[in-house]
Amino acid sequence: MKHLREKGEYEMQLRMLVAIFVLLTVMTGCTNGGKAANTFTLEQVADAIRAEGAELSPRGTDDAALLNHVKPSVYVLGHPTIKPVYPHSIYIYVFDSEQEMQKAKTDMSGKFTISLLTNLKKYEQGNVMIMYFATDGNMKEFNQEIQSALQKLAV
Repeated sequence: MKHLREKGEYEMQLRMLVAIFVLLTVMTGCTNGGKAANTFTLEQVADAIRAEGAELSPRGTDDAALLNHVKPSVYVLGHPTIKPVYPHSIYIYVFDSEQEMQKAKTDMSGKFTISLLTNLKKYEQGNVMIMYFATDGNMKEFNQEIQSALQKLAV
């Protein structure tokens, strides 16, 4: 009898340990060490784009391009080997959260007026939205650098 009781207690203890282990695994998998998921700073975004080979020249902020109460930081894009005839620019919006960035998308309607030659492309990653303006219409010049930078930030 004593042997059966010890065996039953052992199985119960083993089940409790497995249950605790599963619970800890699930809890750990649902967190990321207390860091907000997909939240980036302006410096992180700018550094990531520079790391891809693009040159960024800051031009301040643009009050007229306000989205969800956030002013974009404006940069002129350049490249050591590519000098566009007309400068390309990016507007980097950094929101408090990814949800705030999603709200800003509804605020975009009618905000940007562009000429027939200008192309506009929007990029999103976490709490960041980038508007890329190619004034000569050639989106290929810096598209890859911006996409790669945002993808690497997400990793």
